Amino acid sequence: MLRFIKISFLGLAVLGLGNAGQIRVGGVNGLTSGYITGGCSGTPGTCTAGSAAAWSEKNYNTDLFTSATGPGATQPSAYAGYSNTVASTGSIVDAADGVTFSMINDGTSGGRSNNVWIAGENITANPVITIPIGVFAVQDVWTMLNADLGGASPKRDAWVIFDFGATSNATVGLTSVIVKLTNSANSNVPTGQLRNAVDCTAGCAGDNAGANGPTLASTVGAGGAIPVGITLKTSPLYSFAYTAGGQGTAGDVVLDAQQFTFTGGTLTTALNNFLVDIKVQQVGATTTSTVGLSAITLDTAVAATPEPSTIFLLLTGLGAIGFARTRRTS
Repeated sequence: MLRFIKISFLGLAVLGLGNAGQIRVGGVNGLTSGYITGGCSGTPGTCTAGSAAAWSEKNYNTDLFTSATGPGATQPSAYAGYSNTVASTGSIVDAADGVTFSMINDGTSGGRSNNVWIAGENITANPVITIPIGVFAVQDVWTMLNADLGGASPKRDAWVIFDFGATSNATVGLTSVIVKLTNSANSNVPTGQLRNAVDCTAGCAGDNAGANGPTLASTVGAGGAIPVGITLKTSPLYSFAYTAGGQGTAGDVVLDAQQFTFTGGTLTTALNNFLVDIKVQQVGATTTSTVGLSAITLDTAVAATPEPSTIFLLLTGLGAIGFARTRRTS
């Protein structure tokens, strides 16, 4: 009987160690429209398809970066292989935290590469993009979110909603955790967790007048817009200094990541359920700016997504092996 116990626990230990890891949502091509509407193609698990609603795929240089150029009319190059006109597979690595993001590679529109999801402008509703996930035991989530130009009040804020369920494609009985990211770009003392992609300096016109966008605190504690059970860390990933742009005379173009770490009861919920989907909702209507989503990466305790039936079969098989070995040595 002792040998049976050794075999069983050894098998479970290997399962846990072998499957723990990082998942770039959408695979190497990132959050393509095919992935979002197809329901977890290329990702473990079977998921209900997501939707983009009023969000659409745009190009960094013409939308999120607002036509900023550097010396010699050099355009920002957001990642290795990035092109303003040709879709290219690429990634951004947050070396300090060991996180890799897959950038969107989804063809071109109007002669421009599609590499960022942009919430609609000139809208009256609050548009939501739903990213199918279907992964079991997620410990934390990294998003790449920025505002285009920014602006005071809720019009440049975003809600990030995590839906947990008992199965990878659950549609009822979901537990939702909402995190409200703020952008207070026009404040004399900017605060918040969602920075402007165009981080103008003094002298800029439009929404960024008099501010450089929100200050990215390294850690935001529980309470307020950050619910109990979540800690939030922001991380600058990319910076490009420009000398002239659509919204000012000089400044930086930036891309940032937000790490949502589940703690306490929220972690218990996450580790015992599937993260069914992630929703990003732009809060407030505007005619001048928008929120941009570039990528999502997950950290999991179990990278594969075992359904309960799979776990039962595994345990049954291990039990049979142990029983056979026990009989053989008795």
